Amino acid sequence: MSEAVVLLQTGGEQLSNAQQSKTPSTITNAVTLVVDEKQRPQASADGPPRWSTALGLKRKSRSIHLRSKDDCCSTHKPSGYDQLVEKHRPDVAAVTSPTSPTAPSPSPAPDFPLKSKTNTLKKDLNLKRASWSPSSTYSSALAAKKDKKQKEKKQQYPRLTRPDRPISVDDPSIFAPFTMDSPVGLLLTLVPRIPLVGKTVAWHTLGFSQTSPYWDLRTEVAITMIRSLVAKALPDPIFMSQRISLRDPGIRGRMWIAKVPIPAPTGPETRQYVVDMINAMIPPDEQFDWEVPTLPAASAEWTGYRAGVAFDAPVPPNMSEADKYAAMMKEATSPVTVFYVHGGAMYLMDPATHRPTCARIAKQTKGRVLSLRYRLAPQSPFPAQLMDCFLGYLYLLYPPPGSLHEPVDPKTVVMCGDSAGANLVTALTALILQIRRTYPGGMIMHNGQLVELPLPAGLAVNSPWLDITHSFPSVVSNREFDYLPTPLLYPPTGVAPFPKDSVWPTTPPRQRVYVEDRLRLHPLVNPAAFEDWTGCPPTLIMCGQELLTDEARFFAAHLARQGTVVRFEEYQAMPHCFAQLMDWLPVGARCFSTWSKFISEAVEGAQRGWGGPLMRATRVAAKTLKEEEIAFEDLSRFTHADVVERMNGAVDFCATFHQLRGRL
Repeated sequence: MSEAVVLLQTGGEQLSNAQQSKTPSTITNAVTLVVDEKQRPQASADGPPRWSTALGLKRKSRSIHLRSKDDCCSTHKPSGYDQLVEKHRPDVAAVTSPTSPTAPSPSPAPDFPLKSKTNTLKKDLNLKRASWSPSSTYSSALAAKKDKKQKEKKQQYPRLTRPDRPISVDDPSIFAPFTMDSPVGLLLTLVPRIPLVGKTVAWHTLGFSQTSPYWDLRTEVAITMIRSLVAKALPDPIFMSQRISLRDPGIRGRMWIAKVPIPAPTGPETRQYVVDMINAMIPPDEQFDWEVPTLPAASAEWTGYRAGVAFDAPVPPNMSEADKYAAMMKEATSPVTVFYVHGGAMYLMDPATHRPTCARIAKQTKGRVLSLRYRLAPQSPFPAQLMDCFLGYLYLLYPPPGSLHEPVDPKTVVMCGDSAGANLVTALTALILQIRRTYPGGMIMHNGQLVELPLPAGLAVNSPWLDITHSFPSVVSNREFDYLPTPLLYPPTGVAPFPKDSVWPTTPPRQRVYVEDRLRLHPLVNPAAFEDWTGCPPTLIMCGQELLTDEARFFAAHLARQGTVVRFEEYQAMPHCFAQLMDWLPVGARCFSTWSKFISEAVEGAQRGWGGPLMRATRVAAKTLKEEEIAFEDLSRFTHADVVERMNGAVDFCATFHQLRGRL
């Protein structure tokens, strides 16, 4: 699931009273530097601040008053403002510093009356500064109060660290910058789109919109707004989007959240299994070296439903994570355990963004959900995310000492995910299948012990992203019903041209955010290219009429041909991850109902050894919810060989491939 928010900040900062309190009472060597707005240097995200911030420039006057060091007493210590000025002084020292040997001498004071209005104002300002005394009790108290407020504000907005590792549950303050929305930023985002909203309302009301027969007005406006934010020819910088998508909305209402760390494995074997399986799927004559990531500690969130409270009820005070987990388990009446991996195009979002989804699944299944926090690209490319998922699954089955939960029976576990998270849990299932075929009995070494690597009871994915090359026809044909950007938006490569920032481009550079170029066709990167799914557990695949519909249809047909029990549902005219975005739609409630019912049936069937979900493929109408049966052989006309060929064509010919609808 994708998310994009535009935040714009303009204007400079004015010197606070607390900073002025450290200014000498007399200013005899003040000079004025007029800075042209167009020539003001613009700093990068990691570069020095703008002049307006560094030098206390007031936007309206555009003048900077600097004082001489001679005015400072010997006991005066430079403030943070003074240090910042000194740090950036070399850029303007020759112009501003009267003590510099290369600077021009100050002009003598004029011997004629100051008749101009500007000079009079400057004289009055200098007189006020000269008469100001830091000994004033009222001024000092007011300055201290404002200084305290500024410090508190800075503490609320610290710089986000690079998310190249899972965010530690021991440092929740990392989410602090994103818990407050900016009203100004919201207005700057919405106001330019007022004409677009007006046009959307008019076209929907008159019935001119292609989606008006299927969507209500609220849905039409919502998707139009999301599309205008996401599907842009010039996307937002990656780091800015990451920072916004990691906003933690807090824990309130009808959910239990217990944050837990996942320790790093004690030996290298866990990581090496993933590396060996990746190499085993590369043809022997095409082997190459690729960057192998480490496998550090991860973290996750246990999620359960909290009944009998208001929708905005706070968490009871002074509850430890163990207490929250115990309270969650008291309300979980079924053995269902969901291993959930969130979406976000591999570089966005967090378990915090998917708490409502996980809580709803926990409520409807009467079970519990472990939502994994994995490393994000581009800071951590493939297979870092897959390694984290592998470690999280083993943590669920074989918890290390000190964990909150007991070992979980794999017959009660169902892997779930949406979008990119669906890619990861599907790739994890393929990885487990491959390891079990390689090692007799599926026995592996983990944390110094020989343990079995079992398959889960089921796999349930929503809007799965199974082909990162976007080679299927629906990435073009279904663009009217989706908000995701089509590859035609980014000629000639078909890949979003992200602006340069602190995390992009990478070193060495690559085309895809998620994976280095030599691995972009790997079956564990594109689960649609994985061939042998024999032995796969019962699988639920749900999608809308979206850009990713064709790959979901192919995956369902491919599994059915190999004997896997498949439940497939396609929802007419619905966009990507619609049920998680538009909870007011009856079709969204139907999607969650199908999701939860399948999870419960898969666990029940695995425990009994028979029964379980029925094999079925249907198409659900958008408004009436009427079901239409689809034969599995009619789901997709593509074979596995066709898909591999199309992926190669999409990589080799890029946007030209999509312009010709993949007929190269």
